[in-house]
Amino acid sequence: MQAMDLGLSGKIAVVTGSSRGLGLASARALAAEGCHVVLCARSRAGLDAAVHLVAESAAKPARLHAVEADVSTSAGVRTVIDSAVEHFGGIDILVNNVGSSMGTDLLGTGDEVWHQALDQNLFPSIRAARLAVPFMEQRGGGSIIMMGSVSALAGFTRAQDAYTAAKGAVISLTKSLAIQFARDQIRCNVIHPGIVDTPLQAPYLTAAIRKDSSGGEVGYLDGDPLCDCQDYDRVSAHVRKLVRPTPQSAVADVHVVLGPREMRNLELKLTLTPRGWRISDVIGTDGKSLLKELQRANSHR
Repeated sequence: MQAMDLGLSGKIAVVTGSSRGLGLASARALAAEGCHVVLCARSRAGLDAAVHLVAESAAKPARLHAVEADVSTSAGVRTVIDSAVEHFGGIDILVNNVGSSMGTDLLGTGDEVWHQALDQNLFPSIRAARLAVPFMEQRGGGSIIMMGSVSALAGFTRAQDAYTAAKGAVISLTKSLAIQFARDQIRCNVIHPGIVDTPLQAPYLTAAIRKDSSGGEVGYLDGDPLCDCQDYDRVSAHVRKLVRPTPQSAVADVHVVLGPREMRNLELKLTLTPRGWRISDVIGTDGKSLLKELQRANSHR
């Protein structure tokens, strides 16, 4: 994995759910920039394998620390944050990646499953941010990345009501934290991946969807138009770009990494301003700003 030299060398990053999937990809991307990375997961075997993979991508002066913990619980989150501070002396970056997709529908699912969805997809982010922010304040600022989902923006006909609701709450949490802690130079951003071929999504990916990446056709899941199946690096690249400490960094951005059919392969960026949220850019398939092209065209009229 090639580093981007984003000024992250020596920064301390905590990545939850980092033994596989997007969490592992995010940990690798940050270590490639020279960050000290705290990985956490429930499985020691999974953690050991992840540390080996992240070490292969790490650039000096990156150091790695693995914590076996269940961050769906308050005690597990505290174990991770306390261990990060004890081992590295603070926290600059928090990537709230942990989560669990589940099929739930409004009429057929009881309160217990809804609570489970919130415990796995919302409360870990709340608890981790609550514990990490004071340490970011001590270090003069920081960055929090929330991992959302396009389901929170569009929904699915294949019922994922509790999961979708939890991810929708993550959006609101991001906005609220971004406004509250902007004065402390702490930024909070959310990334909404489309369907990414991770172990979490494996049970739901049909053969039709899996051929998207190579065949160029739009996949559907129970009638839902979805984005292409993409590799992890496209999402993790957004993680390391969003956490970079630049004066121009927005207070908060919502990045839709992969959109539905009519926006396939476009990236939509919304930026929080004093007047509210606005679409600040749309990135085309060639990596160029479509808004800049429109502005340039309008200037010649």
